[in-house]
Amino acid sequence: MELVRSASGKVHVVHPAEPEVEEPGATIQWLLGQARMACGVKLRVAAVGGNAEGVEEFDDADLCWGCHRALGSQAHRAFEHPTPR
Repeated sequence: MELVRSASGKVHVVHPAEPEVEEPGATIQWLLGQARMACGVKLRVAAVGGNAEGVEEFDDADLCWGCHRALGSQAHRAFEHPTPR
């Protein structure tokens, strides 16, 4: 599970890609460096000059509620990360 911190400080879950299903415009979004989050928000990742950076450690309160809800029964996976002390 990939996690990114947006400029607002919220941690989002990057929507998992499904190799068999290509979304309309997915190639253009990839070229622009846009990634869709589980909550539906699109962010540009820092690796290509965007405003969201990958993150491994975060406070649980920083997780985007929309991403948490979108994960449904898999929501616990977002919390399987080292937490700051």
